[in-house]
Parts: sequence; structure tokens; C-alpha cells
Amino acid sequence: MSNLLSRVRQGRSNETSIFDVMYQTGFAGFDFLNGFEVTGYRKDKTKYTYFATGILDGSFNQIIGRSGSGKTTWAIQVAANIIRSFENGFMLVRSIEGGITIPRMETLTGFSQQELFDRVDIANFGVTTESVFDDVHAIYEEKKENSKDYTYDTGLVDSLGQPIIKYVPTVYVLDSIAMLVPERVSDRGDLGGQMDATALAKSNTQLIKRIIQLMKEVNIIFLGINHITQSVEINPMMHSQAQNAYLKQSESIPGGKAMMYLANNIIRFNDKKIKSETFGFNGMETDISLVKSRSNRSQEDYIPLLLDFTNGFNPIISNMLFLKQVGRIIARGAYMQIDDHSDMKFTNKKFLEKYFSNEEFKAIFDRVCLEALQGLLPKRQDEAKLNNQKLLNKAMNDFARMCSTIIEE
Repeated sequence: MSNLLSRVRQGRSNETSIFDVMYQTGFAGFDFLNGFEVTGYRKDKTKYTYFATGILDGSFNQIIGRSGSGKTTWAIQVAANIIRSFENGFMLVRSIEGGITIPRMETLTGFSQQELFDRVDIANFGVTTESVFDDVHAIYEEKKENSKDYTYDTGLVDSLGQPIIKYVPTVYVLDSIAMLVPERVSDRGDLGGQMDATALAKSNTQLIKRIIQLMKEVNIIFLGINHITQSVEINPMMHSQAQNAYLKQSESIPGGKAMMYLANNIIRFNDKKIKSETFGFNGMETDISLVKSRSNRSQEDYIPLLLDFTNGFNPIISNMLFLKQVGRIIARGAYMQIDDHSDMKFTNKKFLEKYFSNEEFKAIFDRVCLEALQGLLPKRQDEAKLNNQKLLNKAMNDFARMCSTIIEE
């Protein structure tokens, strides 16, 4: 290591690794859609490879879609799934829109009343730009002051073979970004004449800029619910440019540009109705796509999720819908089957019963599902392609130096 790098690294906290880790959400389709493959070498020079799937530690994520598409329900389930296996993992739910009740929280998280009290902090009033900053800062100080209680060995190693140490995850759910305003506006109870949309966006920008590094350092995963707004084009012959390649020209996301630029993920929900008799309960299907991702490619691909209006999103039936989508579950008259396993037929209504009662069926389903999900990961370059890329880079550098020499002469 050079003296320069040593000098730069002096004083930097070594409590946790700079290498990213992912936390699974409990919804395999999304986890792989947002995942990537990791390859490295241990100290003994042996190679290791694993799938990093889920949501990045300390990341800022937006969940967008129209009202009633299941955004908040999914965020609550994801938050509970992430913290569930950590003794000191906890979540904060800030519901400006006031749509989360305690009984609903118990259903979606699966926590008992005592667990809910111990692991979840809920507020549905007094939520402002300043209070969100205070929340994040308080978590940051608590974790830093008691780092021994909040750090853990992930069981993974970095590319140098060193163990990856992280703070246990804290998940912050904000519902919604579109309703977030500074305290001085909230106290007046009337926005008229006080702040316009530009000023509100500026306050949100300052908030995100102040908390983004704090969240990354102590592993606070932020899930911000937001809406998609439709702009009215005055001139039908001239259309404003879309905020993002995967948003339509007439669509925008409230909260300011920084909310989009600084987000690790922007997750889009597109809902569609289903017939209640199809699965035996009232619900709807929601397609999730990545408008933006820093861990996988933003893509037009989507994964289906099935929402049970009573119990929340069902991860197992969602996997079944995914296998239908990719052609690994085939309809055979009134029944369906996995690939060519004609001896294991099932129907939508009886699927869960068969999955949990038939071990052979479950094993086949899980294996096929994992095979299909791997297709969502970005393809890694093989050694030959990497060597070709190195040669191309060298050629480009040589050409640049030659051009520079000619100009100087």
C-alpha cells in the first residue's frame, strides 16, 4: 500500500467494512431482481461465489405507484423480514397519511403485541422534515455510542479475505415523501402562501443530503413511500422530458430531484385486479419493476406479487406467479404442473396446501424457482471477456497518449 493511501485512510473508522451486504426482503423475486453475484478470494487464495440478493445496507429506497397498489403494506412486511433475525434490529414507521393501525401492523409483521412494542416505533402525527432528521440522528448516535452491541460478523468476507462486519439493520418506513413538510409549515396547518413546491423540494433535498451518509455508516435502510403524479401538457405537440427512462413523459415523482438522484432503488408498483375465486381470497396482483437500481440494472423486467387484502403479500404464491410468467409452470386443462412433472398437478386454490403438505412437491418447486430466479441476475463476464476488456482499455489509453503527444508537438 502506498504512503498516500495510508495517509488518506488514517483516522477513518474501522468499525465496519466498506463492502456492501444485502438483506433479503422475504420476497425472492424482488431480491433477485435487485441482486448481483459476488466473486472474491479468501486469504488462502481459494475462490468463493455467492448471490447477494435483497436491499443494500444503509440504502435509501423509494417505493412508487398509485394509491392502493400495496406500497405501504409491502414496505412494512419487508421491514419486519429484514430485522426479524437480529436481536437488536428494530424498525420505525412514520405514517403521515395515518393509514397504519396497530392490529394491521401485527398482521403484516407477524409480531406479537409485546414484540411490536419492543421492536417497532410507530408515529402517525408530528412527522416533519426536522423530526425525520432527529430520528435518523438519534439512531446514529445510539449505534455509534454502543457499537459493540450493534455490530455483528456477517459471515461474509471481502475481496481480501477479511470478515465483513456491519451494524445490525434498522429500517425506517416513511409514508409518505409526498406529504413531508418542514415543521414551520406543519404547525400552521395551511400551506397557502408559505411554501411552494420548489421550496418543499429544497427542504427535502437538505434532509436527504444530511442523512444519507449517516444511514450508510450505521446501516439504516430507508423505505420511502411516494406517489406518481401526472403532469398536464399545455402544448400537445411538445412533451416535457421524463424524469427517468422508465417513467412516462407525463409522469413525475414528488419530493424533489435529490430524492431521485440519491436513491439506491426506485421500486415501481403496478397493480391489477384478480378474481376472488381464483385463489379463494380477495386480493390483487401487483407487478414490481426497478425504475432505478444501483445493485442491478434498471430494467423493464418485472416480477409479480400477490396481495391478500387481509394478510398482506404472499411470498409463496408470488413465486408461483413468477414461474408461470417465465414458463416453468404450464397449464394442463383445469390443472397446472411444474415443467414436465405431470404426476404433481395442482390448482391455484390448492397450491399452498400442496406446497406445505407434500415435501417432494415443495422440493421440486423450490429448486425450479431458484433456477428461474438466477436468470434475473446480471450476467458476469468470463475471464476471456475480462482479458479482452483489459486489452481494449490499454489500447484506448495508448491511443489517448498518442493523441496528446501529437497535440503537444
